[in-house]
Amino acid sequence: MNASTSSAKTLPSVEAACLADGGLPTDDLYSFDVPGLQVHALRLQPHGFDLPPSALGASSALLRLPVQTNALGRWQGPRLKLVRDEGATCQFAFDRGIQGIRYLDVSGLLQPGHKGLEVRCHVRGMRWSGAAELLVFPEPPVHGERTLVLAPHPDDAEIAAYGLYRHTDATVVTITAGDAGGANYGHIEPDPARQRDLKSRLRVWDSLTVPLWAGLGVDRVANLGYYDETLASMRAHPERDHGPSQAGCIDFQAQRRALVPGLLRPGARPCWTSLVADLVHLIRTVRPRIIVAPHPQLDAHIDHRMTTQALIEALAQAEPQDGSLFLYVNHPVQSARWPSGPPRMDVTLPPNAAAMAALRSFHSHPLQPQDQIDKLFAIEAMHDMRRSPPSITRRREWGLLSAAWEARDALLRAHMGTFSYVRRAVRAREIFFVYRMRDHQLLAQA
Repeated sequence: MNASTSSAKTLPSVEAACLADGGLPTDDLYSFDVPGLQVHALRLQPHGFDLPPSALGASSALLRLPVQTNALGRWQGPRLKLVRDEGATCQFAFDRGIQGIRYLDVSGLLQPGHKGLEVRCHVRGMRWSGAAELLVFPEPPVHGERTLVLAPHPDDAEIAAYGLYRHTDATVVTITAGDAGGANYGHIEPDPARQRDLKSRLRVWDSLTVPLWAGLGVDRVANLGYYDETLASMRAHPERDHGPSQAGCIDFQAQRRALVPGLLRPGARPCWTSLVADLVHLIRTVRPRIIVAPHPQLDAHIDHRMTTQALIEALAQAEPQDGSLFLYVNHPVQSARWPSGPPRMDVTLPPNAAAMAALRSFHSHPLQPQDQIDKLFAIEAMHDMRRSPPSITRRREWGLLSAAWEARDALLRAHMGTFSYVRRAVRAREIFFVYRMRDHQLLAQA
């Protein structure tokens, strides 16, 4: 039932993505260039498709699928469920009215221990016909590898890579104190400077303690203490010290924390050259085989992009010969709602309508049910992810007005809301774009 090919690049085919009706398709523009990539052409039948035997047992695979929304899908987001047998199921949700090629992480269908090659499909709000491609990726060593996870802010490591760092020999280092953005605690502490100090102390503490929930040792966590929302200006003036971007005068050294000495380099300053030197020190101290960081083209947050730019400069100085970069996306450039659907569902690649250089590879890291529960609690343990505490000074003074304000806060931070990281991050798998450390210049930003 399947025609199968093997190539180092994705096939430029799937002409069946041309839609019979509806609006113009908007394809996600991804291509991969990696030795050992298998590309299998699939013929989609009304009931599903057959898996190629050579793909079974692979750890990471994407289904390149033309999605054709029907009338129901324009009103209610399309859904797709793929079932190999009762124990191998992938479920996907899409935004309303989408048309075009999407990349679906179907790695869960290929795992050993399941019978048969047939995959049955159940669709709602979309058409299922024509051709597709199954991309099967070579697997980099992961389990037990020394891993350095870089988080631009407290909570980024947990959102992107909690399952990965839980199951590797990991060190988690946060770049900034997370002291900027949002007056979360303005109803408790109205003075902007003291409010920023409170937020800094809370988030630095979170960045040092939450990874312990995953079993990391106290010597494997640190916060470099750089001021939130200053990394781009630091890079523009690399030797100049930079203070907080908002009101306040927080001591840089007070934000810079580790539970055990060793990860922090002495003599640091709040400037770009110091940040790069910190990362060189970490690479040489940890000697990671995997470094986890944001993808500088696919993640929209400027602090995320600048974190990886600093890493690129550090790698040029440290000159590691081997190892992989696992790059994640927490703030997609095109849709802050990605991924769609409720928690525990499978994910597509982030929306991407811009042409970019060929990606190297892809890794899908499975989260068992207990991993997903623990990740949920790790994210919820971060103060910035939960509802702010009620005021202890204003409730009686303002009465119903205070209660209405707190109700608004609860609604905006609802765990199942559109932009909630509980909904978006607690999924069946965590996904990463994989590069070799020696290829770091391919990611450099102008």
